[in-house]
Amino acid sequence: MTSDVCDWPLEFLKDYTSICEDNEYVNDFTFQVPQQEPLPQANTINEGDPFEGQIFNNDDEAYEFYSVFARKNGFSIRRDHIYKSRKNESEDNPLGVYKREFVCHRADIVKQRKVDDVESQRKRKSSRCSCSAKMLVTKRTIGFEEQWVVTHFSNDHNHELLDDKELFRESHNESAGVRERNKYRKPTFFGERY
Repeated sequence: MTSDVCDWPLEFLKDYTSICEDNEYVNDFTFQVPQQEPLPQANTINEGDPFEGQIFNNDDEAYEFYSVFARKNGFSIRRDHIYKSRKNESEDNPLGVYKREFVCHRADIVKQRKVDDVESQRKRKSSRCSCSAKMLVTKRTIGFEEQWVVTHFSNDHNHELLDDKELFRESHNESAGVRERNKYRKPTFFGERY
């Protein structure tokens, strides 16, 4: 080796066992890397995170998946926008739905409306704060099957998330197991189940 090795920056030399000192090589030099504080980790569960390109058999399956993800990460979701088209109407899809948007329960802002009767006015403040976390799924033909593909996913919240010990929202109660049990109950006169 030549003496120009001594001019290398230290980050290039930290993997070597020898270093140049006054044009002489010293073996087994211990290189001290300054300790840094670990970076803060996001509170997300990597197993089961939604990602763009993820495929579901139907939009309900996508909703269930996103709802489970939301529960594990301390927020709740709701169905927001539905995109429809007449050219997508079929026996299986009479409304022509080709895209669904699922959003954080705090997305959007409630528009104030005039209420004539003061007593019928809402007494509590809205919890919505324009949160931009959402998942967009689009119906696509893959092979010969119509499937739902995640075309956009954002997990950017502008509010604090719930902790594991806090109660969860309504969307968490509508999991597949609860819905399956409820469908066998008899409806009452007003459509409620007992």
